[in-house]
Amino acid sequence: MANKSLLNKKMSKLTLAESDDDLLYNDGKKLTKADFVDKGIEDEYILTDEVWHLSFEQAREKLDYVVELLENNSSFLLPNLEPDNTVFSSSTGRIVRKVSKRNRGGMRKLQKTSRDFLECLVRRLIMNLDSLMDQKSNVHMYLRALYYGMHNEFPELNVTTGMVDDYIDALCCLFKCDRESLGVTACDIDSSYVGNIIVHRQDVSGVNRKVVKENATKLTSPYRVNFGNIKSIQPSEVPPRCILIVEKLTVFRALCSSDIHRKIPCVIISGSGQPSIDCRLFVKRVHECFPDVPIFAIVDCNPFGFDIFKTYKYGSMKLAFMSRNLAVASIRLIGLFYSEISGFGVKDDQLQSLTKHDSNRLKNMIGEEWLKHEEEVSVSLKRIMETQRKADVEIVANWVDKIQEKIISLLDSNP
Repeated sequence: MANKSLLNKKMSKLTLAESDDDLLYNDGKKLTKADFVDKGIEDEYILTDEVWHLSFEQAREKLDYVVELLENNSSFLLPNLEPDNTVFSSSTGRIVRKVSKRNRGGMRKLQKTSRDFLECLVRRLIMNLDSLMDQKSNVHMYLRALYYGMHNEFPELNVTTGMVDDYIDALCCLFKCDRESLGVTACDIDSSYVGNIIVHRQDVSGVNRKVVKENATKLTSPYRVNFGNIKSIQPSEVPPRCILIVEKLTVFRALCSSDIHRKIPCVIISGSGQPSIDCRLFVKRVHECFPDVPIFAIVDCNPFGFDIFKTYKYGSMKLAFMSRNLAVASIRLIGLFYSEISGFGVKDDQLQSLTKHDSNRLKNMIGEEWLKHEEEVSVSLKRIMETQRKADVEIVANWVDKIQEKIISLLDSNP
């Protein structure tokens, strides 16, 4: 018991906890029980889904303490971000992280090799933070650069980018902070946007760090999302009437080519499949800048398309610890639903057969709690399971025109 108490004391220094029950609450910003806890499990679990921004000095202090614990071979727990440690919270409408109050479930001990790997990773983060604090560098470290350094340091581990990514996320979960606090960013080359907004960015490439302006209505090609250096987002001369999230870059490019954002003043955003943290933060920021502007989403009628919609609206399993920072509850899915396919003149033999990958994802999705809030998605998934068929948005003839007609109809019915 004494050892457990000592471990709790050590770990609470990292998590800014005031007590064992408040382990995952941020010091100075205590959250109400209604924010995180569902009836029936509040006595057993603490539920959490928000992170905060730390100064580089605060982050460095915590990283120093991690090194101290690892060097002294002290007991050390790292958050386990597996799906078993997440739950859909009906009170918040988001996928959140759960941790047992009784046995500190959701945390994991590290074997020696993993401890060595983590210590090396943390030391690299500290060096980068020192450069940022000394203003020797204006640029956050890219995860890719961190991966190459760790790969060379531990050739026997077969280090992958996903492995480095997982450790960074675990540290963010432990510290209750965003990646920017650790001086880390991902190089998101796939997410793009276009439309009736002006984005002001900090130019980190030069010494003067001037603020540059992106007028997304005057484009020869779309802009990349790159959330990290955004200073502000403002409406263009003609403000957006809606925000449209599309699953794939092919759909995004076709919509851009049709000049839909000029026919319907809007912002179009694509994460090119499962969205990155950068893309999700960008969607959240645009929504916060235009809270009264409706947000629509277009995805393929297949398990992975609906899973992508879930990530934008309800959060993801892996990043459940920061769903409040990423999820946008007001997103409305407007297609493609299975019930629409026949009405668009698409015949059953034109649909694609499910792959094994599709089938596995479908089996895992059926019965998920969030589907109780999305009747059309639930019905579509059941029909996909019955027919073993799926459909891409592009299978619909004149699909760009049909999307435009649907958006105009929705906007006119809710002016």
